[in-house]
Amino acid sequence: MTNPHATDAPDDLDAALAALPRLVPSADLQARIMADAAAGQGAAWARPPIARRRRGPWQRLAGTFGGGGALAGMSFALMAGVLLGVTQPEPVAALTSVLLAGSAPDSVDLLPDGDLFWAEN
Repeated sequence: MTNPHATDAPDDLDAALAALPRLVPSADLQARIMADAAAGQGAAWARPPIARRRRGPWQRLAGTFGGGGALAGMSFALMAGVLLGVTQPEPVAALTSVLLAGSAPDSVDLLPDGDLFWAEN
């Protein structure tokens, strides 16, 4: 498919750029730039490299969970869950008795018809 607006004549911009004189820096300027660059690189490479410390096991563990703050939050949630699960505070027991109509069973069957999923036809 061809462009109906395309022409074989050069664009005005191409003609204007071709008419501009080529500016080439002098050899003296290029030599000064290269000398300055070499001097700057020599100073940067003269310094010894900085030795990186190895990360300890706690830092690696915190990095696995997304940082120290995330690891602290997950640790707090774990301890709160253990505390609520083991001690059974009175407000939790009261809420459980209200939700389960006054009788607080030792266990609750959350999937009573679970056999349907594992039964073979």
